[in-house]
Amino acid sequence: MPLATIRLTPPKIDPSRWASLCGLWLLSGCATIAPGSAVTDFEFIVQGKLLLTLADEKTALQFSWQQNQDDYVIDVWGAFGQGRTQLRGTGEKMQVMRGQKVIVAGPPELVMQQQLGWSMPVEAMRYWILGQPQPNIRFADYAIDEAQSSIRFRQSSWAVTAVLVNGANTARQNPHPKQVELIRDDVAVRVKVSKYSRNTR
Repeated sequence: MPLATIRLTPPKIDPSRWASLCGLWLLSGCATIAPGSAVTDFEFIVQGKLLLTLADEKTALQFSWQQNQDDYVIDVWGAFGQGRTQLRGTGEKMQVMRGQKVIVAGPPELVMQQQLGWSMPVEAMRYWILGQPQPNIRFADYAIDEAQSSIRFRQSSWAVTAVLVNGANTARQNPHPKQVELIRDDVAVRVKVSKYSRNTR
């Protein structure tokens, strides 16, 4: 099944403008550097639904994500399993697979944008889904809501809201993700977790 079956129209904002906005955001007084994360053994399996909003277009995809430290394998597919695509790699390089065939490889966000019409910060996502800013990267507006269930912050030009099943105060000890929402300009990504487990490979 061709990638076009789950390909979305790229957002109206020029990628070069995204880079400029990101640069301006980092220079705008955000001076906090994320501390080293207490969660260091990033070995987990997450399954659920990915809801994408690009400009005025909305799409729902299913996903299965396995993280083994720096390495990840993410399967994404549309309704009835259509357009199943596998993304695998690290924070520096991603391969788009169909079966055992490599379709394209390169920097993760560039590859996702070119092949799928959307992208997420893959390296940061393993922290964000657990309610943590990515270490050693500037972030701002960190807050825990009154119900002690969600964490909000801004990092790398994204507004991040993470909801943890066992409460926001566990983010640095034993996080169990329920949902993470990312917003940047007219791009919104909502990850709804239906299953989470620690990988005991």
